Amino acid sequence: MFTKLKSLLYNNEVRAILFQVLAVVVIAYFAYQAFDNMMLNIEQRGIRSGFGFLNDEAGFAVNDNFFLEYSPASTNLQAFYVGIVNTLIVAITGIFFATVLGLIVGISRLSSNYLIRKMATVYIEIFRNIPILLQILFWYSIALSAFPSPKNSINFFDSIFLNSRGLYLPKPIMEGEFYFVLASLVAGIVGYIFIKKHSNKKHDETGVVTNTIPHFLGLVVLLPIVVYLVSGAQLEYPALKGFNFRGGTDLSIEFFALAFALSIYAATYIAEAIRSGIESVDKGQKEAAAAMGLTQTQALRQVVLPQ
Repeated sequence: MFTKLKSLLYNNEVRAILFQVLAVVVIAYFAYQAFDNMMLNIEQRGIRSGFGFLNDEAGFAVNDNFFLEYSPASTNLQAFYVGIVNTLIVAITGIFFATVLGLIVGISRLSSNYLIRKMATVYIEIFRNIPILLQILFWYSIALSAFPSPKNSINFFDSIFLNSRGLYLPKPIMEGEFYFVLASLVAGIVGYIFIKKHSNKKHDETGVVTNTIPHFLGLVVLLPIVVYLVSGAQLEYPALKGFNFRGGTDLSIEFFALAFALSIYAATYIAEAIRSGIESVDKGQKEAAAAMGLTQTQALRQVVLPQ
C-alpha cells in the first residue's frame, strides 16, 4: 500500500493535479476572507451593497431617450436601459454612414483622377490621426455655432425643424391605425429579402444580374407610405412654444455631433481596408473582366467588390 502511495506521489501527473488543487483551495480561502472582510467593513460604515440602488430614483435627465419613456423621476435601471438603447442607435447609425463613406473614400484612393485620389488620402491622414474625443468636441462646437436658435429654426414643410438644439421630427401616435403601417413595413422588408435571395440564386445559376432597387423602393418605402395615407394614421408634430419646441420627437445636437464624428473617424479605417482589399485582387481578374466587355465600374461592382 505504501509502495503504491509512494509511486503516486512521484507520478508527475498526480503531483501536478495535487498542486493545482492546493493552489485553488488557497486562492479560494484568501478570496473568501477578503470578501468577508469587505462585507464587514461595508456593514460597519452603513454602506448599501447589492443591486437595490437600481430601483432608486435616478434624479437626472437624459436628452435622447428613443422608444422609452424616461424622466428624472425614473429609476436607475430605466436610465441604464436608456443608455443601452442610445448606445445601440449611435452605433448602428455610425456603422451605416461609416461604411458608406469608407466605401466611397476607399474606391477614391485608387481613382485615376489625381485630385480625387489626393483628397481621399488627405482626408484619411487627417481624420485618422486626430483623437476621436477631440473630433467629437470640435464638431459639437461647430454644430452649436452653425445652426440658428429655436425661434429662427430651419423649416422643412412646417413639419421638420433644425436648430442649435437639434432636429425636431413628427412622432407617430402609436394607436391602432399606425400598427397597420408597421405591419406593412415588416411585410415589405420580408418580401424584399425573399426577392433578393431569389435574385442572388438566379445570378448564381444563370449569371443574370437583377436590379432589386425598384423592389426595395416599392416594398420598403412606397408600401408603408400608401398604407399610412389610406389608414389615416396620425402624427404628432413639433411646435414652437416659448423658447423651445414641444411635441413630436427630436434628435439632439449632441447626438449629431457624436454620430458624425464616429462616422468620419471609423470611415478612415474602413476606407483603408477596402483599398487594400481591392489591391489584393489578382490583376488577371480585372483584365479578364475587361476582355469580357465590362466597364471599370461593372468590373468593380461585379468582380472586385464581391471578393
